[in-house]
Amino acid sequence: MLIVMWLAGIIAGAIHVLIFCMESLWWTAPGVQKRFRQTPEQAQATKLFAFNQGFYNLFLAIGVFAGLALRLTGHPTAGMILATWSCLSMLGAAVVLVASAPQMKRGALIQGTAPLLFLLAAASLGAQPPSADHVVVTPDQLHWTPYYAGGEQATLLGDPSRPGPYVLRVRFPAGLHIQPHYHMDNRLVQVLSGTMYFALGDSGDTTRMRAIPVGSLWTEPARMVHYAWTGNGEVVLQVVGTGPTATQQVTLVKP
Repeated sequence: MLIVMWLAGIIAGAIHVLIFCMESLWWTAPGVQKRFRQTPEQAQATKLFAFNQGFYNLFLAIGVFAGLALRLTGHPTAGMILATWSCLSMLGAAVVLVASAPQMKRGALIQGTAPLLFLLAAASLGAQPPSADHVVVTPDQLHWTPYYAGGEQATLLGDPSRPGPYVLRVRFPAGLHIQPHYHMDNRLVQVLSGTMYFALGDSGDTTRMRAIPVGSLWTEPARMVHYAWTGNGEVVLQVVGTGPTATQQVTLVKP
């Protein structure tokens, strides 16, 4: 479908380059006069207008070709936006043409079919899950911000506030007690360093905590109430979840 989309875009661009040539370069030629239903006198009178109009079509064609060039040079999003806007403009111009001059419906069909095919193919591709990009995040790229319960966090991938997967790294100081709370999404948590003390429920009872050493992994189903403690050393966790999410604190229940 990607090939079909860009093939339709190339055809649309080529047609609009041809329209540019007819309007800006060949307007008074007999064949062009016949195609646009112009008499020699009308063609001569509208020559300046057609010359200007032709450049609009040229710029739309350049928009599609530039979009393809961006796509091929590693800028798919920018390329898609530029080509889509150009094809939307082409299709809109074809609709205006047939609405204002029904006798030009054949020309409007030629002008608008390829951009329409591009847009339909683009819509079909947009409905498919996006392919994953290769991403590398090194420690020096991490931007640390305060964590609500103490310590700090950095987002490695994604955005917890938006739909889609995300990866967080959370760094807790020694001796930190994290009060009962739950998260709105299902999470996987891995201990990268230190030992985390963890328990379910809302009691905050430290005697119920289980020591989870470095290298371990646990799951946190959505809305599962839990609490934790870092013990005598710093703890670093890596959290994988699916946004949008939020954390809700729970009132501590004394036994």
